[in-house]
Amino acid sequence: MTWKNTHSGLRPPVFAEEHHQFIITLYGAAAEGGIVAPVADESARWGLNERQARALAYLKTYGQITRSEYCELTGVQKSTAHQDLQDMVLKGMIVRQGKGRGVRYVWNRPAPDDLPDD
Repeated sequence: MTWKNTHSGLRPPVFAEEHHQFIITLYGAAAEGGIVAPVADESARWGLNERQARALAYLKTYGQITRSEYCELTGVQKSTAHQDLQDMVLKGMIVRQGKGRGVRYVWNRPAPDDLPDD
């Protein structure tokens, strides 16, 4: 993983252990101008827990997340991942796409009718 990130021009992952959890921080390509938008403000605004905030950062980088990815990212069991993701769905942040093993969660983009008029 470290080799692949480094040779892809990305920062290497950071491995840490916090509060009996093993945490891997992965970095994607930076946004335009090298600035990545902070997720802390959005997390507080939506009332997200720390795991959901981590998933929000993941979504900003990769555009989608599966329950398995959520479990790996946060170190929780499938049932907790389901509850956390369902909470984000109910808050309108993300939508569930697919069925069965193909389920993934993506940003809830507003429909064209929901966008403000210029």
